[in-house]
Amino acid sequence: MYIRYADVLLMLAEVVNELGDPDGAKSYLKQVRERAFPADVRTEKVEAYLNALSGKEEVFRAITEERKFELAGEMLRKQDLIRWNMLGEKMAETRQKMTDLKNYQGIYGDVPQTVYFRYLPDGETLEFYGFNRDEQEAPSGDDWETVNWHDAAISELRISRYYLNEPDSRQFWPIFQSDLDNQLGYLINNYGY
Repeated sequence: MYIRYADVLLMLAEVVNELGDPDGAKSYLKQVRERAFPADVRTEKVEAYLNALSGKEEVFRAITEERKFELAGEMLRKQDLIRWNMLGEKMAETRQKMTDLKNYQGIYGDVPQTVYFRYLPDGETLEFYGFNRDEQEAPSGDDWETVNWHDAAISELRISRYYLNEPDSRQFWPIFQSDLDNQLGYLINNYGY
């Protein structure tokens, strides 16, 4: 099993913060952020960001956000949210954001509804337009094709099936039948899964 040093630093920041030393926690958080940002934006993204955090709760929120971005795709987020007792809250928040994006509401009110693409002269390379918020209007030229990403990516069915049961009551994976069959008396209860 491998563990990244950034994960170790963020775990240490969390522990130090929980022990009542938010300034100590910020020193570990700082090491992760300094590595993440280039030198020309460190004053804003590291120093100013950390100086604006005051108190245990703000530092905790910063750690949770940093883990979300730093460890994205590393299959740690769900267990983090369970540990912090935030799984149900964050899943409901995500479902609401998906609904807002589907309906172009709230912070997603200015997201382009159409993506344009075309092949460049080499016949292989694709050029895209409409992924950025300031790309609402159609690009000039008649060689652009359109894709309405919205209907395929975020359907009502997908939103409704994001989770079916209350996430906080079903946080853990079921025990597989093969494990139950071969348990040799060690595994006693599957808690109704």
